[in-house]
Amino acid sequence: MKIMTAVLCLMVCLFINFQKLEAVRTLHSLFVQRGRSATVPCHYEEKYKSRVKYWCRGYSWDRCRILIRTNNLLDPNMETSISDDVTQRVFTVSMKNLQDKDSDVYWCAVDIPAGPDDKAYLTITVTPGPPELHAERSVFSGPVGGLVQVRCVYSGRLRSSEKRWCRSGTSVCLTAGSTFRLYKYTLHTDPHTGVLTVTIRDLQASDAGWYWCTGGDAQLPVYVSVSMETVLKGKMTTFMTTTQATTLVQTTAMKTTSTSETTTLLRKASLSQASQQTPLAAHSNGSLLTAQGHAESEEHRFPSLPILLKIPLAVMYLVCLAVAVKKHCEMNR
Repeated sequence: MKIMTAVLCLMVCLFINFQKLEAVRTLHSLFVQRGRSATVPCHYEEKYKSRVKYWCRGYSWDRCRILIRTNNLLDPNMETSISDDVTQRVFTVSMKNLQDKDSDVYWCAVDIPAGPDDKAYLTITVTPGPPELHAERSVFSGPVGGLVQVRCVYSGRLRSSEKRWCRSGTSVCLTAGSTFRLYKYTLHTDPHTGVLTVTIRDLQASDAGWYWCTGGDAQLPVYVSVSMETVLKGKMTTFMTTTQATTLVQTTAMKTTSTSETTTLLRKASLSQASQQTPLAAHSNGSLLTAQGHAESEEHRFPSLPILLKIPLAVMYLVCLAVAVKKHCEMNR
């Protein structure tokens, strides 16, 4: 038992240290239908915000060919483009009109002048028809305080595979059952259609970003956008800027809104403006899916997904630390 405990502690410590060493992170494999586009998120650490990032192609790192860099002047006619969002610490690479010849190993990389470049690789496979894991679009949107639903379609051998929903750039994942609920997240699997429906309620600015559905060896990146809108009594009101929000509130108050509702709208507008984040620089041309939901009071905000699912890891780490201290004391008696 003591040996098993020691091995478990070692594995946890190695896992934690390994996570710290991953300065650049991306998905592992992506399947794309021939003629379609693909967008790959590449996450990096804070220290690399001002560094040049680039996209490289080749099975071997020492022989890969650089396709594009963030310090290049972008040609709008190019089929490969790159953009860097330093706020979310992620650069995205978009590839248009993918063909069979584009199937290969690619690398997300950060240029380090004084040392070896940091990088992470993935495999892109172009398929003649829809891949076994796909979605209707790659960008889904919902209003602040509302909800968004993402539908990932699993077919073929992946229909019966374990289905997971992960926050891109982290090791945080939720595994779907027939219906799985965790605070603001609901995962529902339809065994007949092979569709995984992920619902995120009470959307906040911190929920915006890249996620992926995964099954077997396939991963599908999707972007969740949180629009600067607020839901009040089942109606959606858009706030562009603080000035426009104030004008809208005043106009609404003159027509149909009571004094208390006007105060609520103005307060929500200020909060939306204060929490606004840099939007995604480039995404697919698919239309945005907007789903409405009922807003909940600020006193009942739920913790974010990464925080919730890192609690068990932290508890395990503390248990391992306690076992190590106890073992040290026993050896020194």
